[in-house]
Amino acid sequence: MKHIILLTSYFPYISGEQFIIPEIDYVSRKYDLVICPCGGAIKKTTCLVYKIPQNISCEPLFHNKFSLTEKVFFCIRIPFLPLFWEEVFWLIKRKKFSISRIEALIHFVAHGEHIFKRLENRYRPELRNDKQEFIFYSYWMAEAAYAAARLVHKYGCTAVCRAHGGDLYAERKANKYLPMRRYILKWLSLCCPVSLNGVQYLTGRYGYKEKIKLFYLGSKDYGVRMVNMPPKRFIIASCSNLIPLKRVQIVAEALSFITDIEIDWIHFGDGIERKNVENAARKLPPNIHWQLMGNIPHERLMEYYSNHDIHLFINVSKSEGLPVSIIEAISFGIPVIATDVGGTREIVFDGKNGFLIKPELGAQEISEIIKKAIRMEIAVYAEYRDSARAIWEMSFIAEENMRLFYKTFFEVS
Repeated sequence: MKHIILLTSYFPYISGEQFIIPEIDYVSRKYDLVICPCGGAIKKTTCLVYKIPQNISCEPLFHNKFSLTEKVFFCIRIPFLPLFWEEVFWLIKRKKFSISRIEALIHFVAHGEHIFKRLENRYRPELRNDKQEFIFYSYWMAEAAYAAARLVHKYGCTAVCRAHGGDLYAERKANKYLPMRRYILKWLSLCCPVSLNGVQYLTGRYGYKEKIKLFYLGSKDYGVRMVNMPPKRFIIASCSNLIPLKRVQIVAEALSFITDIEIDWIHFGDGIERKNVENAARKLPPNIHWQLMGNIPHERLMEYYSNHDIHLFINVSKSEGLPVSIIEAISFGIPVIATDVGGTREIVFDGKNGFLIKPELGAQEISEIIKKAIRMEIAVYAEYRDSARAIWEMSFIAEENMRLFYKTFFEVS
């Protein structure tokens, strides 16, 4: 039986990777799975944030913060790694060398080497004797993917990774650099961006077309909610971390320009921008009711979507991979307003199930799009809802996407 070692950042101990849940549910019924969070220290007394099936084991790689000795040890190792110098020379050749990028490279390789050594120590017997039965699967194209590539390089085992947004698009970094992409792609058996845009981005920069394959994520089917139309109050939902990248504050600013329509705006998610969003929301006119729900368990969020009318979903992020929040929204038949970034246009089709907007649009311009959505004729609005659900059924059913993904997964092992 194949054994899958899933390398996450902190899932299932810390919130933020809830979009893994449909995959865990699927895998638990079919394969032997061990989850290895490897983003940082997780104490043995830490409780799970997400419930996982009993037949899945969870084994964090690190229970304590890295000691100074460990940090020094892994930094000292770096100059003796040929792969490090290959990356440095590549930066020089491409005229991309800078102090900030070298610092990022050293930090990335040091952390990746730490993960690599922990995995090697834990699975050395299996890597030597049963390597064809073990698949290392990094959910992110980050340090864990590098560690998995190191295992392939040394032992000839099988390793794959996904690629989303922050781990995929170098432009999202201040120094426009993501380390060790070429090494990861060279040694991994498969790299699976979650959007066609991501596939095109990676192949355009690095090649490896035979290894880079599109696999959409998906969501479970919680059914379609039939909303009351026309509503007494138009209900808008948004769901994301409250961080600068997501620009949730501009939703509040856009709603401030609408003074003649009764609207409820509810946001799910939390983060460092909460105060700024609250300050903007407090300035809203009396016809706009708002509520910041914070982080809630994923099942509660799905229950909310199932049991409450939501007429519109909005996402104004500056950058995205392909948002699971939008996948979930359209599964309920909710039309979407979203910025045309990353792979969003692969799920939001302007004039069909929503409205694609340019990322540079300001609050007043976004408010006009919201008013356009609200003022649609009931029959046209119903078509948008039907299209939203149809697009989900065509490309984003979790069960079907997982089946295809794991079928390919094992073909490369």
